[in-house]
Amino acid sequence: MRIRKRLILFSMVVCLISILLISLINYLISIKELEREVNLNNQSFANIIAKELDKWIAIQIESLIETSDSIAYNEKNYEGIILKDI
Repeated sequence: MRIRKRLILFSMVVCLISILLISLINYLISIKELEREVNLNNQSFANIIAKELDKWIAIQIESLIETSDSIAYNEKNYEGIILKDI
């Protein structure tokens, strides 16, 4: 093989190896950055949902307390009415 062909072949191999290495490094860095961004977005979304869920639970607790108070009040009133009728 002539020296010119060897130099061309060597240059091509060096270029291909460097392109492959740069692509691999860029891919790994991009994947890590993408995972970080997705995790941050998921955390933000989870926080928003948790706040909405906390509000809903607080409303349900208030509703249960009101219902419980109504039941307790009505039980006392009905006992008095039932005793008066007898």
